[in-house]
Amino acid sequence: MTILATRALKGLASPDDWARGLARAPLVDVAVGRSGQTRLRRWQGTDPDVDQPALDAHYVVVHLGGAKRIRRTGEGASLVSDVASGAITILPEGAAYAWNTQGPIDYAHFYVSPAAFEHAAETTFDRDGRGVAPIDRIGGEDPVLLGLFQAMLDEAASPLGEALYIDTLGEAFIGRLLRDHSNLPPSGRRAPYALAPRRLAEVIGFIEANLAQALTLDDLAAVAKLSRYHFSRAFARATGLAPHAFVVGRRLDAAKALLRATSLPIEDVARRCGFRGASHFAARFRRATGASPSDYRRDR
Repeated sequence: MTILATRALKGLASPDDWARGLARAPLVDVAVGRSGQTRLRRWQGTDPDVDQPALDAHYVVVHLGGAKRIRRTGEGASLVSDVASGAITILPEGAAYAWNTQGPIDYAHFYVSPAAFEHAAETTFDRDGRGVAPIDRIGGEDPVLLGLFQAMLDEAASPLGEALYIDTLGEAFIGRLLRDHSNLPPSGRRAPYALAPRRLAEVIGFIEANLAQALTLDDLAAVAKLSRYHFSRAFARATGLAPHAFVVGRRLDAAKALLRATSLPIEDVARRCGFRGASHFAARFRRATGASPSDYRRDR
């Protein structure tokens, strides 16, 4: 099964199928979370004429690289739009289009499966998620969506990028898309979830036991038995920190303890505490303490 094929809908292609047919591989290609239902990709220099099959996922485009003219043909209509750099296009699942771009070929896509989008409507806004979908638009403005998009792209491209932080940004992105760019029905919200002390202790214990591993919001929310959205907020209320910031703090605390108490090589300390390598660890450590790991060890 392809990454975003969450429903066996006859005649619909997955974003993976579409990507394989493009002339160039994406510059950025990262999963957002471990569910396999959201993904971030960026391209430059593809053909100006692109045929998009009917997809089994909703997707959002951010137009980059400068102003351009976009022509979209399909579903019985042809639309032409002059779009600025940073403009947002939103496409619900299921429609096939032919696209023509006159101008810089630089864009990024954020894909989310209908099942994940409906689930987010239920867990984020306490609505009946059945049939909730984004509203079609070309070249609109939304500074918040653009900022979240750019932050995800920057994090994905950074040597210091953290999967957990990308997950957090992706959650916020879907929440914004639901609230301001979908047919989400109006309704009141329930009181926010609270993370019980026992659940908090279980989550922290899981983090401590798995510091050497890559940790995502899905992992932590599963331990707490909450949705990703409610877990993030309940955890922040309980600890005063977002899950990503808390995990990084615990990694650094563990590294400090190893630097003080052992003579392990810096590379081993980094690996045991969940950093991707000595350079990643050193950059994070210096950012937090103002000292390199070696200087910290020597001064202690």
